[in-house]
Amino acid sequence: MDNLEIIKESVNYIESNLYRSFNPTELCNRYDISEFHYYQLFKHIIGVPLMEYILKRRLSDQLYRWASSNKKIPLIKVAHNANLASLRVVSKILKQEFRISSRQYHKTFDGTELYPAFNHHKYTSTCENVFDKNSEIITMPSATLIGLSTPTHLWKQQHHKDISHLKKKVDMHYDHLEGLDTFGNPEVGVSYNTSIDLKKNDNISFEYFRGYYVTEISKLPSDFRVLNLPRQLYLRFLTTTDSEVFDQTLKYIYSDYLIHNPVKLKNTNINLIERYRYDKTSNHHMTVELYIPVELK
Repeated sequence: MDNLEIIKESVNYIESNLYRSFNPTELCNRYDISEFHYYQLFKHIIGVPLMEYILKRRLSDQLYRWASSNKKIPLIKVAHNANLASLRVVSKILKQEFRISSRQYHKTFDGTELYPAFNHHKYTSTCENVFDKNSEIITMPSATLIGLSTPTHLWKQQHHKDISHLKKKVDMHYDHLEGLDTFGNPEVGVSYNTSIDLKKNDNISFEYFRGYYVTEISKLPSDFRVLNLPRQLYLRFLTTTDSEVFDQTLKYIYSDYLIHNPVKLKNTNINLIERYRYDKTSNHHMTVELYIPVELK
């Protein structure tokens, strides 16, 4: 099953089970890809995170039933059926996401939903601000890394704070380490062991490792750890540390490249590898080589 088919089937499954409890692990196991990759595919193809999509679909469906019944269904029941705490929450979502009130929706109701189910026939993606759309499939040999790791998550951009703090701690030891692989810049970041937290919308938790490639392991700082990367097939892309460009590159990879090329994501505990190097052509940002585990179809 290709990547777009995974999302199409997911949408059909969600629509058929819209009001049941969802477990991302259950959905991921249906397609044998990691939660991280499933989350990224869904978000970049649909345009919103998984749980946000489900929330909007439930509210849209309930409001449609309410309006089409000419308000015979109590609005408080709409909130309850959409798994929302109160009418205030319904009003807040309508105002923030749809810029409309329930009264306006009923008054202008024309038989359409506020948030229809995803239609893959209308699916298009635009990713204009990508640093470099050239890519390659490579086999990266096994490697040994040394550095520090921390648990973090995407909730309210917490990962930016955690990664920045971790980088400072790792950099303090750079001049005193031996056996570093000095071919280019040996600095590397690895995201692995990810999971989605259903209690917080648009949140994904993961372990993040920041460190260096080494050719041999000598005496390490007391808090350093060793991370071994296995020999693996990777999709390699080039981007920068500019957050907008970085995000656009990820969107392009998941919503365009992986849809139209004969590769598929591989289920592995390592989700993303980032190799950093300074490049003056990237507008004074660090150039980042992204590596995503894949396999050929």
